[in-house]
Amino acid sequence: MREHEVVSDLGMLLERVISGSYSIDDTASYMELLLEHPWLSHAGSYLAAFLAVLQTQDAGIEVAQALIDVIFSHDAYEPLSHRYEDADELVCVAGSGKKSVKTLNISTVASLTAAAMGVKVVKPVSTGVTSLLGSSDLLRQLGIDPCANLAEVTRSLDMAGICFVAIENLIPCFDGLYGGRQLTVSPLSYALPALMTPLRCSNVLYGFGGSHPERSATLLGRYGCAGRISIVTTRWDNGYVDELLPVRGSEMYVLQDGCAHVARPATHAAGASVDGIRTSGDPEADLRIIREFIGGRIDGAYAAAVLLNAAAIAFTVGQTKTLEEGVELAQRAVSSGQLARKVERMRLMHEQRGTQ
Repeated sequence: MREHEVVSDLGMLLERVISGSYSIDDTASYMELLLEHPWLSHAGSYLAAFLAVLQTQDAGIEVAQALIDVIFSHDAYEPLSHRYEDADELVCVAGSGKKSVKTLNISTVASLTAAAMGVKVVKPVSTGVTSLLGSSDLLRQLGIDPCANLAEVTRSLDMAGICFVAIENLIPCFDGLYGGRQLTVSPLSYALPALMTPLRCSNVLYGFGGSHPERSATLLGRYGCAGRISIVTTRWDNGYVDELLPVRGSEMYVLQDGCAHVARPATHAAGASVDGIRTSGDPEADLRIIREFIGGRIDGAYAAAVLLNAAAIAFTVGQTKTLEEGVELAQRAVSSGQLARKVERMRLMHEQRGTQ
């Protein structure tokens, strides 16, 4: 098809979406057209407009699933397809990454903290979009690289109890189109980032920067997450953050065996100051705060946020029964030096991998 023909078809489909008279097949066709014609001028803008309109239409999980299926089919990617021997003990930790405010990196450090507590963690990672130190950026500063293939993923889990999986390698066609440029929540945000692991993970801790956490939990269950699914979010500063924060408005929606309930941080944490959670705007200054935490400093708002999210990870995999119990275990893992030793072990593993 010539460019003007593709643009004409996209325009027709987008008009249907705008009018609200579209079908699920229409949305799938729009995504297919974009993925089949990546050379199209302003393809990223066509995607952004499409996703934005769908979000204003409050498109539900049926549309989200149709779009995700098209993305996976085009890149021949099968999520959660490889079984790890301890799959029931694994927890995938991911987030929509769509924040109304910029914060220090919380989820990556919380994942490392949970691993230091003995939890086996699979963490999809990407470069920074809503944080100046995204997961991949921070790992690079710590001397750790994401795993490049399935063999490295399983080896990292076996040796360190945690692995980092680069999202961009799994769905390269869509990543080339998307490129991390869509900074608002869309139907894809309900589940796509949490499915960016080739390993089957029964349990998922997913940070969702929007409302309707039950939609994320339901959709992840459809894709084979059969254990405990925890969706964390915080209503903060007139928007949403895709992590738990030590403020009121922070909650964890939990779905297991068809039963759902909501857990919230303890009252004493809900009134804590959060000034230290926002990024300073200086990556070096932010990195110093993160390194101080890894080195054993557990005071301050940033530490409180990381400890809370590490506790949520431990709760999701069944290591603890409450968030409060998990926070205590996380504090010990940091102050005792277990976290620092875990990070150093990961760094040495990366060095060894580079010399082989």
